Amino acid sequence: MLISECLFFREGDAYSTASAYQGSFPTAVYGEVMMWILCLVAVLFGSSRVRGYLSQLFAGDYKWITLFAILCIGSCVYAPKPSFSGVWAFKLTLVALLLALCSIQVHDFGDTVSFLRFTFVGYAIVAFQPVVISMFRGQMFDEDGRMSMIVNPDALSADAAAVFVLALTLFSRVKNEGLRMTAVVFGASGFVVMILAGGKAGIISGLLAGALFFLVRKGFGSTLGYVVMTAVLAVLLASFTPLGDYFLQYKSAGTASTLSGRTLLWTAVIPAILKKPVLGHGYVSSTFVAYEVNKVGWAAPQLHNGFLEALYNTGFVGFLFILMIHVVIARNLFRVLRRTPSTDPIYRIGAGCFALYILLLINGFFNATFGGRVRPPFILLFSLVLVSNKLLKLTSRPFGRASVAGD
Repeated sequence: MLISECLFFREGDAYSTASAYQGSFPTAVYGEVMMWILCLVAVLFGSSRVRGYLSQLFAGDYKWITLFAILCIGSCVYAPKPSFSGVWAFKLTLVALLLALCSIQVHDFGDTVSFLRFTFVGYAIVAFQPVVISMFRGQMFDEDGRMSMIVNPDALSADAAAVFVLALTLFSRVKNEGLRMTAVVFGASGFVVMILAGGKAGIISGLLAGALFFLVRKGFGSTLGYVVMTAVLAVLLASFTPLGDYFLQYKSAGTASTLSGRTLLWTAVIPAILKKPVLGHGYVSSTFVAYEVNKVGWAAPQLHNGFLEALYNTGFVGFLFILMIHVVIARNLFRVLRRTPSTDPIYRIGAGCFALYILLLINGFFNATFGGRVRPPFILLFSLVLVSNKLLKLTSRPFGRASVAGD
């Protein structure tokens, strides 16, 4: 599900918002939907052999994902484009069903790490595929000086930042033993793409998440070394690539005061949110906010804020479900870090997951990381519910602190 958009690759923001508003979609979209249907068949077949699967959907932390999915399905009825909303609600439901099935099959620390490693592989494909395609085309930078002309640079920076933090989480060694080569290669690659893509929210959230990871795991000295190293690398990349020109143009354009038009967008949609505060305008109706809200002023395909996405699309009820997902992730990971010795592999994974959550949270204040269309960052947030829950259960067991080979 993470790489579904990579298998049916489409340039730009998946498809034209104007075309979608008129009900016209590229052929690749239909192929991707067919793949989702096949995935649903596989999930239903697999879950039919698992006891307690249906009860798991409404148990513990997972119930908030299920409730949000049910709300999104129901809200499609009054959405501006019910068929468009229904397709995305279908994907959201499929992700919820799949994660519930995974949660039953994840039993110990080794299973949890395996789940994260598969997630890492999927995210690496998401982040690096457009870069590889751009390299083969000889179009590494767009006219603004940011990497890649074929995907949204803001999304690319955030995705590469997630790869960077996941690499640190999974492939760093125990305290004072440094990093494995895998962490160096993939982490460095993710870091470079994160910077060169030029997505400001992705860069800031990625740098802060990396600093948090080192601070929680290794203390102030290692964090200071990380900050100095990343600052030097960032300056070098900006100085010797077209990215430096982009930041100069951004500064001279005077758009920083409105966060590239985000504050104007937020001001325009708040009255629309207050018109339907309880259940919202319908799932992913924010995609068409430029057509539905006259005062938006620019062709925004999202609200550039995850919490506003939830409020606009699904009202206060959906916002509450999203808020509870954040609460359970943060609560679980805080407890894991408090209960586990810093030398334990569980602590390292917990620290990395907490840094990953902070990355998604910070980026979510400036992009539709969650609350809207089910893209990799939203799937990753849902996945952290599973991982944080499993890590907390491991710390509660008498013999829960166990390592796996290579950790």
